[in-house]
Amino acid sequence: MAAAITVAFGLLFQHVHAAAVPRSINQRPCINLTLPVSVTAQNAVYDVVHVDNNIDAAAFAVDSDTYSSPNSTERIIKAVPIKDTFNISAQLCVPSHGLKKESLQIATHGGGFDKRYWNVEIKPSEYSYVDACLDAGYSILTYDRLGCGNSDKPDAYTVGQLPLDLEILHGITKMARNGQLLQSATGSRSKLSTQRRHSTRLYMSATALAAFSPSASSPTTEYAPQNDPELFGDFTSGYVVPGTKSAVQTGFFSTRRNEAAGVGGFEPELLEYGFAVRQPIAVTQLLSSSQLNLGVADQFMGPVQFMLAEFDFLSCDGDCKGAADPDVLQALYPNAKDIDVYIQKGTGHGLTIHRGADVGYKASLDFLVKNGL
Repeated sequence: MAAAITVAFGLLFQHVHAAAVPRSINQRPCINLTLPVSVTAQNAVYDVVHVDNNIDAAAFAVDSDTYSSPNSTERIIKAVPIKDTFNISAQLCVPSHGLKKESLQIATHGGGFDKRYWNVEIKPSEYSYVDACLDAGYSILTYDRLGCGNSDKPDAYTVGQLPLDLEILHGITKMARNGQLLQSATGSRSKLSTQRRHSTRLYMSATALAAFSPSASSPTTEYAPQNDPELFGDFTSGYVVPGTKSAVQTGFFSTRRNEAAGVGGFEPELLEYGFAVRQPIAVTQLLSSSQLNLGVADQFMGPVQFMLAEFDFLSCDGDCKGAADPDVLQALYPNAKDIDVYIQKGTGHGLTIHRGADVGYKASLDFLVKNGL
């Protein structure tokens, strides 16, 4: 996904007040699922450097960002329709308390990570968004986007693109709305055997989710199977990954501090975690944001919240204050009930892996309460 484009998705639900319940990773009321998602999308064939080793990865980065090179739209050779069923790895968590646990959030991670982005294992009471949702009484579904984690890893040149990613999210949302997540999935169901009706009432909105990839121009972007054969040996031609811990820090972390708010930076073990859970991305996914063609959401009448990291290097060259134009957002969502822009202070691109992550989670949940959800 292009480094300067933000795609935000989410689901809204009714709020339930509940005290925080400390829990270990294994104690969470969650099950792992494999969702077969059938989709149709319009992808493209791009004129792009093929990446089969680290030398190719560097050549791809240079070619992509050379000022005289064709832009992503100019690189399109032809359209290619995709119609297929893909296996998507997901985790469904349903709280044991709360009057509205049948309401469901669907959390979509950005490029460079997988669903573990939302379920941080380091100090989860502070950093896990999954824990924050469960403590507030909400069910939550996280999933690995196509081409990363335990989901299918298709051809990186014609299949692993953003139009298809969007249709997969649409497909998962429809499955949830129709109460078909568990019926359609394969995986362990015993832990949630009494929660089969979790997805019968859903409301959709765009809420505070960052979705970005590592910069294609990074000199430390590497060919994934060569970078770490043990972690990425099942990836094929065209998948690149941040090659070093410094590359992950540059793209997703910030050491800057908001002195007025008294917050900023990150704990070193969170950088270790971010590097450990990094994921490859298909080269044409970095080029295909211009093909999304999202348009104006004039039929959406719910509330919308956009969350930006104050010191986001990928999105705003390191300073997102004033980056969201209210007039532009109003034009995109002309009939929205409420449009809110929240700047997470003292934070880089990786919202869940900085100090004060829980403050951002509270801001999103408070936004739901404000709108009676």
